[in-house]
Amino acid sequence: MVVLKVKPASRLRERGKVVLNFPEPDETIVVTITNIFEKDPAGNEIPVGLSLEVKVNAQNIDEAIIKAKGIADGVTSFVVVLGRLASRSSHRKPVTVY
Repeated sequence: MVVLKVKPASRLRERGKVVLNFPEPDETIVVTITNIFEKDPAGNEIPVGLSLEVKVNAQNIDEAIIKAKGIADGVTSFVVVLGRLASRSSHRKPVTVY
């Protein structure tokens, strides 16, 4: 498993989690997306990014990182596009990707 952390403008709702399965001929790649939280000065947790756990089959760590990064890049781009489309249709209200 490779864990990648990104900070796009999109976030999941509260402590939401999204699990995506990508069936391939020789494996199923599983991506689990969760929010990354940081505490503000008042001690409240606020979402500041996304964590993507990517499970892939690989011969070594270098191959795993390359495969996981490619999948994570595509998933992150898709999440950002969904967030932008949702914000346009909601008249610029804050966007939550479900």
